[in-house]
Amino acid sequence: VGGANTARLHVKGSGTTDATTSLLVEDSAGTDILTVVDDGVVKINGQGYTELHANATNLVVSWNDSNIQTVTVNSSSPTFAPTDPKAGATYILIIEQGATPVTVDWNSLVKWPSATGAPTLSSATGKIDVITLICYDDSTTNGLYYGSATLDLA
Repeated sequence: VGGANTARLHVKGSGTTDATTSLLVEDSAGTDILTVVDDGVVKINGQGYTELHANATNLVVSWNDSNIQTVTVNSSSPTFAPTDPKAGATYILIIEQGATPVTVDWNSLVKWPSATGAPTLSSATGKIDVITLICYDDSTTNGLYYGSATLDLA
């Protein structure tokens, strides 16, 4: 660790790791819980997850807050306005209806299955819709996504 922007952790081939293991984390019982190998493979023994972020407002989200976010939609026509996308990342929006009816402006950022197009969100207050997005292009501020929807959950 040195001055600004120079912090780094580098572990390779030490202790019980072999020459191709870049990083190995063990629990107190000596069980491997995280292994990073030189070919870019990361293995997690146990769960890897993103904490749920529940502060998004009317589909204005920063993906830096979490890959999984809940939002209560209180506007009848909210505009999807994400920031900080990463190409290859999967994002999940859990949308609770707070106003009805709701028609989302996806801002031409999401490609939906051609047979259905953009989903019609649930129309009853308190209903839940789950939107799964895969970012395929992060060259813009908002990103571009492939989307699918699971609708009308109680």
